[in-house]
Amino acid sequence: MSDVALHGRLIGRDREMRALADLLAGIQERGAAVIVRGEAGIGKSSLVAAASDRARERGVQVLTAAAVQCETHLPFAGLHQLLLPILADADRLPPPQRRAVDAAFGVVDERAPEPFVIALATLQLLSDAAARAPLLLIVEDAH
Repeated sequence: MSDVALHGRLIGRDREMRALADLLAGIQERGAAVIVRGEAGIGKSSLVAAASDRARERGVQVLTAAAVQCETHLPFAGLHQLLLPILADADRLPPPQRRAVDAAFGVVDERAPEPFVIALATLQLLSDAAARAPLLLIVEDAH
């Protein structure tokens, strides 16, 4: 049965919603990862949106990115989309990491450094955000 939203509730997705609710219930004690896979049109986005709403209700900061076909040639477009709500915190990064983020996102006219430095900056930004509030990252159509 495909999922159908009825009065804000997904029909036919109780098992999946329970699994996601269990992950959210423990979000302050431990991290977790889940991959939602399936054919186009079966309601993956609806399921993820419902989980995102539930997370926000629990005080979880939700960062999202959705792949866009026209941005596939832009190396850090998805990362920029994901980090945009917390990019103001980049001012507190060590200078090499800040420069890496600025270069990767085109803030400065420099070639992006090694991916490792960008990854370190990303980890620091996410760690800082998670220290303030539980954090949920949602990346749709990552393939």
